[in-house]
Amino acid sequence: TMMSRKGLLPEADFYFPLPHPPLAYCTPQAVAAAINRGSVGLLDAVFDLFRRELIDLDPKYAVETGLHDATLETFAEAYFARRAAVDPFVWAVANLEEARANHAAKVTVAWRDAILRMHEVVAAIVPHLDTEQFDRFNRAFKPIFVDIYAGVPHESIERMLALHAAGKLEVLALGDDYEVDAHCPEGGARLTVEGATRHFPVFIEATGQAALSGIQFPFLSLLEQGIVRDEVANDAPDVVRGIAVDDLFRPVNAPLPMDRLFCLSLPFLMGRHPFAQGITSSHEMGGIVGRRLALILDTAKPAVDLAETAA
Repeated sequence: TMMSRKGLLPEADFYFPLPHPPLAYCTPQAVAAAINRGSVGLLDAVFDLFRRELIDLDPKYAVETGLHDATLETFAEAYFARRAAVDPFVWAVANLEEARANHAAKVTVAWRDAILRMHEVVAAIVPHLDTEQFDRFNRAFKPIFVDIYAGVPHESIERMLALHAAGKLEVLALGDDYEVDAHCPEGGARLTVEGATRHFPVFIEATGQAALSGIQFPFLSLLEQGIVRDEVANDAPDVVRGIAVDDLFRPVNAPLPMDRLFCLSLPFLMGRHPFAQGITSSHEMGGIVGRRLALILDTAKPAVDLAETAA
């Protein structure tokens, strides 16, 4: 049994060209300008850029989803509505056939590719959102982007379809009213949905890493010294966004020499970098720290060489 809130299966990897063509409306420059105008209304302003990009690139999809008049929340509902109305395995068969045909013909589904291209651009606003907008982003905007970039290989869809055909796999929609007890005495997990309880002898947690606050950092001495601390939301001191780091992933205002400590532990960054688990994001973050370390070593090298020569 596979469980998810919406009862949906992931979709098959879709074809897109590389390098990606540039965006026209939801560009890094446009998003940066929106950020510079302040946090008030920032999320809706960037959703409007997102909307304009999709309308321009895929007018048919925009009409089908009511995007012209949509709010962030109503578009999020429309985005998942078509799949939610169909048996997940029936949808998976059709989606796999479409994905295979598009790969063979090198056809790009414009709206899918556009959302994929926009997810990292939109992510730049997250550190600047107030608490209400941050919650809206996580509830409505983030799931759309995650659904797009979390497509799986065609072989994985084939395996799920085969298991279902053999009577060995079902999908269970949990909704929002559920509880999972993974520490029950009999082992496995006990699932309670709307008052009904079901036991599974084996339970695999596959929801991915959760965002963590600084107080959960495993090195206590760094917490006690104030080197590692939470990034606190300006409008809500009780809401944390993970460890406070600068653009080079160094702890902010840490009482230690610069460039001695970097933090790339994803759970402690996800509050400010919501798509950090993606391969490209991880590669870019590692590159930022790697280049900084290389610069430090290169700068220090002449001094080391001189010392060796003098010796």
